[in-house]
Amino acid sequence: MPEILSAGELSLLFFDGVFSHAVCKRPKDGEYRVQFQYGGTNETVEVRDEWVEGARKCIAGAPSLPVYARVDGVIRAGQFLLMELEVFEPLMFLARHPDAPGRFARAIQGRLSSSAGALRDGHPLPG
Repeated sequence: MPEILSAGELSLLFFDGVFSHAVCKRPKDGEYRVQFQYGGTNETVEVRDEWVEGARKCIAGAPSLPVYARVDGVIRAGQFLLMELEVFEPLMFLARHPDAPGRFARAIQGRLSSSAGALRDGHPLPG
């Protein structure tokens, strides 16, 4: 994707379907991969509401709402273009956003509470 070289790859993080934060990942000069082991860097970035909504639509395509999701993509012609939907991703850039770990913890706590309530009421757990 040429946009990765020119503008970087965006990672938008959502906890329980709610947007939390975003980073822009960039490859080092002469490289196309953005991962740190290849010299890539990342920086905190503000994203437009329409990009957040584009990423949210990608999550809506999942079989069920994940507790967390990292939606990776680029901006092409002003629109968010999905590259990857990560729902088992260990790298969530939490250290770059001081409020993000608390938001993530609350999402997990909320999901655990609703699961415990469903079991207590005799309802099967979703998915």
